[in-house]
Parts: sequence; C-alpha cells; structure tokens
Amino acid sequence: MIQSSKINFERGFRILFWTMSISFLILNITLKWTQVNSYAPEWGGFERNVIWGIQQIMLEKPLYTNPESFPFAIIQYMPLYYQLVGFFGSIFSIDPLDSHQVYGLARLVSFACCIFSSVLFVLMARQFKIRSEIAFGLGIVAFLWMDRFAIAARPDSLKGSIFQLIIFCLIQIPEKRKRFVFSLAVLLSLIGFFTKQDGLVFSGILPLTILFGSRVKESVLWAFITLAIQILCLVLFQQSFNGDFFSNVAGGLQNGISFSWFIGAFGSYFSLMAILFGIALLVAYEFAFEKNWKLNVLSAGLACSFFPSLLFSFKYGSGANYFLEATLISLLIFGIWLNNLPFKKLFFRPGSPQLLASLVFGLLFFVQAMQWFTGSFLNSEKALKENYLEQKSVADFFKDKPKARVLINLKRQWEECLTTLIPNLVICPQRDVSIQVFDAKGKIDFKPLHNSISSGQIEFVITETGQKPAFLDCDFSEFKEYKSIGNFQIWKFK
Repeated sequence: MIQSSKINFERGFRILFWTMSISFLILNITLKWTQVNSYAPEWGGFERNVIWGIQQIMLEKPLYTNPESFPFAIIQYMPLYYQLVGFFGSIFSIDPLDSHQVYGLARLVSFACCIFSSVLFVLMARQFKIRSEIAFGLGIVAFLWMDRFAIAARPDSLKGSIFQLIIFCLIQIPEKRKRFVFSLAVLLSLIGFFTKQDGLVFSGILPLTILFGSRVKESVLWAFITLAIQILCLVLFQQSFNGDFFSNVAGGLQNGISFSWFIGAFGSYFSLMAILFGIALLVAYEFAFEKNWKLNVLSAGLACSFFPSLLFSFKYGSGANYFLEATLISLLIFGIWLNNLPFKKLFFRPGSPQLLASLVFGLLFFVQAMQWFTGSFLNSEKALKENYLEQKSVADFFKDKPKARVLINLKRQWEECLTTLIPNLVICPQRDVSIQVFDAKGKIDFKPLHNSISSGQIEFVITETGQKPAFLDCDFSEFKEYKSIGNFQIWKFK
C-alpha cells in the first residue's frame, strides 16, 4: 500500500512537471512572437543596419558597395542571412519600403531558427540517453536564454542553428557513411562562415574531433579541404561584389580591442554563467580523452565555440550573443553530467527532482505572466507604435522626392526607424559604425562624404526638434530649418 502511494506520488509530480514546463514554454513562445511583431526598432545590436541591407536586396540593389562613395554604407556581416530574408521577402511579396513588415519577416526567420535550435537540442539530449524531463527542461532553458538578441533581425540565430546542426550531424556518424557525414559537416561549416564571420571557427570542429581520436593525418586533410574551399569562396565573393566585399565584411569589424568594454559588458554575465561554463569545460576535458566519437564531438564543439568567443568578446561592441553556441553545447554537456548524478541519494522522496523543477518553472511563469498582464509589455508597445508612426509621417514627406539624398542625425539612435522607412534615400545608413569604427580609426576616407554635405549633394538632414545637424565634423552651415513634423526637424541645403 505504501509502495503504491509512493508510485502515485511520483507520477503526480511528473504530471505536474510536464504541465508547468509546457505552460511556461507556451508563454515564452507567445512573448517572443509578440517581440517578432513589435514596432521596436531595436531588440539588440542595431538591427536597422541589417534591415537596411535586406531592403537593398529586396530593392534589387547591390548589397556591398564602396564605403567611400554613395550611399556611404558599410555592411558588416556575411551575405547569407541578408539573402535568405530577402528571398522570403520576394516569395511573400513583402514591400521593401514597409519597414515594419521587413522587420517582422527578418525576426520571424530568427525566431524559427531559435525553435529549430531548441528542438535539435532536445533530440541530441535524448540521443545521449538523458532523461526526458532533464532534456526537455534544459531545452526550455536554452530557448529562454535565446532572448531578445536571438529573435532580433541579425544573423546570430541562423549561425547558432547551423552550429547545432553540425554537432547533430557529426554525432549521427555511422562508420560506413563517414565520408558523406564529413562532407556535410564541411558544407555546414562553410554556410556558418558565410552567415557571420565568427562562424569560421565551426571549421575546426571536424578536424579537432578526428584529432581527439588520434588520427592526425586525417585531421590535417579535412582541415586543409575546409580551408581551401573557404578561400575559393572568398575569392569568388570578392569578384562577384565588384571588389567591395572585403572592404565591408573585413573592414567593418575593425572595432579594436577594449578591456573596459569587456568588463562592462561581461562582468555580470560571467557571474551568472561561470558555474555552467566551468562544469561544461571540466566534463568536456574528460570527454576529449574518451575513445568515444560522440563525446569527442561535444568536446571539439565546446572548444571551437567557447574559447574563440572569449577571445572575440574583447572586441569593442561585443555582446552576450557571441556565446550563443557555447551556451547551447554547455547546456547539453551539463545535461549529460546532471543525468549521471545519483538523484535517489540526493533526494529523500521519489519525485522530488520533478517537484523542484515544477516549482522553478511555476515561479518563472508567474513572474512573466504578471509582467504581461499588468500591461508593461502592452504599454511599451503602444509607445513604440506611436514613435514608429510619427517617424513614418516624416518619411512620407519624401514620397514625392524619389531622388533626394537624406542624412539622418538623431541622438536617440536606439529609437530611430527612419533609416528603414526611406532605405532608398538615406545616406550613411550605418552611422554607429561610421562614428565608432571608421572615423575614429581612420580606416576609410570620409572626405567624399564631407564634400557631399558642404556642396549640397546631400539635400536634407533630419534631426530632433531643437537639435542642430552634427555628424563626423561635417560642415552644415549651409543647411537651414525647412520643416517641422512632430518632434522632428527637417533641414534643407540653402
């Protein structure tokens, strides 16, 4: 009778766990869907810079141009994400001048990549025989960690899902189809690189895994094959983009090294993540010496994601998104470690682990639901929409001026929508890059931009009301106040 009661008690806690975890997952999917459709111009990392590039593809204009000539644009990232979203835009007949729709489409692609990564995570966890509750619970944690930056209109989520797919493919390897799986891994690493530059480190996963198996010659061979293919593709890309490819994707990332930025951006982050990364690194170190292909893959995956990300995080402008891949694989390794803990000895009662997880998900659900229903999400969205519509009224002023050249010079850059509302007219669309990287470092000659402003080739400047034009020490003395629209002032040359 007592034994039966214990079994029912444990079954009840299992049901409670699945109820609370699934409810929490549904809530987070709903909240992220709201963010996908939001009027916010920024969920992280100057989305408008990427959106502008997507719009150029949809407008059938070149993605990469000379940064030293009109429109003085600098596309920082590799082309795959831009082209993928642009492709979907043409399929669904999205108007490239409808900024809100383009944002929504790009964020939807990122959101789909987040879901795909989470599903792959759970599938891989189950392949390592991690208990279903642990696998699903950590899958939710992975999805939860992929917060605003992951659904932003940026290539990070696509790159993260490609990383997951490389790991997933490699742990499937049946020996008789080794060459096919290896070739697929090389192809995926190439795709990862042409999604975002730091995806280059994915190329090391396969050779390092082979090296852990003490097959040095084979490791060197596959490393050489991968490198040769990537160099060939880079040469082809440089030629296909009129020689402007490298000046954008290489020059656009020369932000410089900043220790103060690292401390400010990652001090609190590593305080939260230290335990996860510490356990994962220690377990991965043990895995590297195992004669087990799947465990070697995990060790190589962590080594090729965590250590390069740690190095890249000293670059000015870096953020938590740099550690997306390292976090996903660390959670998987943590799940294997957690699965091997003697739960029966750690807890006195059957079902206590499920009860603990249920309480955690229940509390998280309560906090997020209260934040939603008290109106903080809805009220902020109302203000964001009003801001968008006000800037759209400014953009409407230029509807009958299809050949105008416009410089946008707003102090509140995080609230700025105008660049993507008039993408066919705007000059110097990546202003943060121009100011923080190129003008400060002297990497690109902006004298042509200065001359264009002083000579009147750029006809209009948009500022906030009460703000005078000021950008890169350019001469705006010949610009006069022309028209006020809401909180914005349009200036015109003479």
